[in-house]
Amino acid sequence: MPSITGAQDHTPFGSLMAELVYGRRPDGSIVSIADVPSGRKCDCVCPACGVPLIAQKGDVNVHHFRHDGAEAGCGKGGETSAHIWAKLMLEKHLKLLLPEASFRLDGETISVRPARLMTFVNAELEQRDGDIVPDVVVTTKGGHKLIVEIHVTHKCGAAKKAILARQGTAAIEVNLSPLRTCQDQEVVAAFLIGTGQRAAARTWLYSPAIEKAHEAAIIARDKADREKAAADALAAEERRNATRVFVRDLAELPAGEGSDHDLAAVRRHDALDLVEPGDEVLPGFTVATRHWRAAIFNQPVLRQMDVQWGGQHAFTFYEALRAVARYIHPDLLNVSEARKREILEVAPGFVFPRGHVSNFIDRLLAMDILERTYWGDSFQLSPSGVTRLARGKGRIDRMERAAQLVRRIVAAIPAAECRDFDVETWLAAPVAGHEDRLMVLAEAGNRAWLDIEATLTAIEAMQRGGAAVEIDLGLPLAPMIQRIRERETAEAAEAAAAQRRADKAAAERRHLAIYRLADQLLGPGLSRAWLETKAEPGKVTHLVWAGQSDAGYQAVDSRLRAHAAEIEAQRQRDREAADVRRQLETRAMDAWEPAQARWWLDHIEHRLGAIPMVYCVDKATLRQCLAYVPAVKTARRRRG
Repeated sequence: MPSITGAQDHTPFGSLMAELVYGRRPDGSIVSIADVPSGRKCDCVCPACGVPLIAQKGDVNVHHFRHDGAEAGCGKGGETSAHIWAKLMLEKHLKLLLPEASFRLDGETISVRPARLMTFVNAELEQRDGDIVPDVVVTTKGGHKLIVEIHVTHKCGAAKKAILARQGTAAIEVNLSPLRTCQDQEVVAAFLIGTGQRAAARTWLYSPAIEKAHEAAIIARDKADREKAAADALAAEERRNATRVFVRDLAELPAGEGSDHDLAAVRRHDALDLVEPGDEVLPGFTVATRHWRAAIFNQPVLRQMDVQWGGQHAFTFYEALRAVARYIHPDLLNVSEARKREILEVAPGFVFPRGHVSNFIDRLLAMDILERTYWGDSFQLSPSGVTRLARGKGRIDRMERAAQLVRRIVAAIPAAECRDFDVETWLAAPVAGHEDRLMVLAEAGNRAWLDIEATLTAIEAMQRGGAAVEIDLGLPLAPMIQRIRERETAEAAEAAAAQRRADKAAAERRHLAIYRLADQLLGPGLSRAWLETKAEPGKVTHLVWAGQSDAGYQAVDSRLRAHAAEIEAQRQRDREAADVRRQLETRAMDAWEPAQARWWLDHIEHRLGAIPMVYCVDKATLRQCLAYVPAVKTARRRRG
């Protein structure tokens, strides 16, 4: 395969990096090693340093030039060969693919011109251009020049790029380093020119068009930044003005409706002093202070009072904040840090709602109503707080319960019987039999109150149909108590009569049942006689005992069944005795003559010590008796 030198060998493209294969003739033309005679007859000098060359064209090594009289030459042979070869290829094809012209600005890639195929009319090799010696310079029909740097082993350095930029000369770099070992001249040429399916990577070292577009983009960006800064400043001032109006409106916001439920919960624990003073509306809230404080106190503080029944032990600051969220201005509910800075800029002393919530929690901590948990990020009722709230709730509950109970009792009394009675007067006066008013006793919650509460509860139960009370506590209850006692007397008499009737009916049912059972177990003949016998000496009969109660019936039932079982057992024994006696009689008749057999059966057998027919009652006694009865009659034995 021909190499890029045109010689027939197997030298890779990479051999250009090691040997000089081009020389310059006296007329300045470039000639290949393949086109000159061997030795000094080549009449060439080194294109890089001008030293005369000797053409080495033997049969062993690759054909190349070496410097005459120099051991290693100028060291630029391989690089010079690559540049000359590239110049020849460009001069041959007169076209080259230019990379896309683009630049980076503020992290964005901006395209100036897409990649395109450039045509030109001339290609020159390494002619000094100012401070640099370019690899190849191509010139277009319009006279525009483009420096083409060939990257085989060394990329173009920063110093050379800086010189190109300073001179304002367009330049690109084509990367042929991946093809150092390629032996196909046409493939390498196609990669260089960029006309094949694949092209060598190429980049702009400097482009006046890119530089101009870059500068224009920077100017436009800076202008846009200035305009944006001015617009931002104007918008910021407008926001500050709007924020001033917002803060002013917050201060003038009228109080909205708070929750009576939350306040009632605080009142039930006698803890209104903990949420007062609370008439003012703090900026950022839509209700008076007492309402949002009561919301925190009700949820989540007071729910800890129910911890034994599933309440929570502690709450966080954010739970307290959620409890008052409905009372916070919507624009301050989830305010960002930027918005906070805007508000504080126009109102440095402004306290946000969450700050007021935090202050309220700190107040409860200072009053020893709350305490921090072990971890410090949540709060719970302190022991003294639990005690105070429990006592307050008990006190209020007793007072309300007492007043409601008295009012219900009086409301249930007929109007004619309490015409001259006034509830409020009664509540304000000492309770009958006590030195203090009902409210004072209820607040104390001592033994006296417990007795009064029990009496009031009994009075209310009496009004609902219960028993008459002995103490009326000074309430107009005398007529009602009299009526109830009369009613109780009548009801007791009626109840006694009804009980007697019921007892009689029950006794009759039990008599009938025991008769039926006795007939069933003993038979009609024996049943009446047994029922009329006394259960025990000096006691009532079985029939009377069964009719007295269910327990008596069960006892008689058990005795009756036991008696019937005993009778049946005796009958069974009698049947067995009759059966074994028949067997004994039959054996005796077989063993003796009838008269002798009968005499033996009915007289004492001294060996048994008893009369056989009396002694024989079961199989065991039968065997004993049969032991004394011969197996065959005596007369028959004699005849035999």
